[in-house]
Amino acid sequence: MPGNNTVSLNSVLLEAIQKACNKACEAAVARAMAPYHQELLDLRQDVKNLKEEKNALQYDLDQLRNQYENKAKKTIANETVTAIRVTDTDVHRRKWNIIIQGVPGEKDENESTEKKIRELGQTDLRIESANSMPFRTCHRLQQAKDAGIIVRFSNLTDRNMWLNHAKNLRNTSKKISISPDIPPTLKPLKAELLNTRITLPSAEKSKLLYHKTWPYLTLKIQERTHKTKFAIPSLLQSLVIKSPGASNLKTNTVKSVLMATAAAPAGVQGVGILSLVFMIFQLSPRAPGSAEPYQVDAGTTFCSKQVP
Repeated sequence: MPGNNTVSLNSVLLEAIQKACNKACEAAVARAMAPYHQELLDLRQDVKNLKEEKNALQYDLDQLRNQYENKAKKTIANETVTAIRVTDTDVHRRKWNIIIQGVPGEKDENESTEKKIRELGQTDLRIESANSMPFRTCHRLQQAKDAGIIVRFSNLTDRNMWLNHAKNLRNTSKKISISPDIPPTLKPLKAELLNTRITLPSAEKSKLLYHKTWPYLTLKIQERTHKTKFAIPSLLQSLVIKSPGASNLKTNTVKSVLMATAAAPAGVQGVGILSLVFMIFQLSPRAPGSAEPYQVDAGTTFCSKQVP
């Protein structure tokens, strides 16, 4: 069977040649890929190093974020308490004042202003002692035609008497209003509440309440209290705009607080601001006297509740 032996031999030779070729090819490829293999190993090591650096940077970033959030909370808390104290002081020093709007008068009016106010008190408010009641000051708020008038009393009893008798203006055709004096920083809040009252149905009774501390003014509609847009950040911003010379509140600091509040994560804003409520009422100084708010009847801007 010589033919079969030849076929078998050829098969063995072909197999051996194929294995030799494969081995030679593998060796050649290995030699050719050796530099790239090393580069691949180096790349893998670089990727590993980058991951470790990334983890380290993420840790540092988390630490910085925590420090920022803690600092933001403390800054907002400290400056909010300061803002409340500044406003409390301003509200307290104005408690002897009333603001009267709607009294006609010429530009640069001077001496006749007090006479007009005493006549108003005697005739329209029906205050018997209006002509003899001592005023610490009584003048126009601006040197302009029909400008508002501020009256500062020597004692709160007289001030409360005028506020109580303001309801008698409803029986006249004069468009005159009398209200407690408030700081300029709270004017946006009062405007918001008054605009809300205008839109209320006539059947809904409302009262504008004046408080000695935050939130200073609230609008009570029926048995509920109206929720305002004016909040702690609004007060801080209002202090920067309306009272840049406030002695206990630095403008730049307040601006930084506003920026920190706006830039802080939502959780920081919520927790940082809402958690201030307790601190505000604990740390803000309160003026002597009752904490009962002034009440203003629906449809008027006249204070009708006596509060010392």
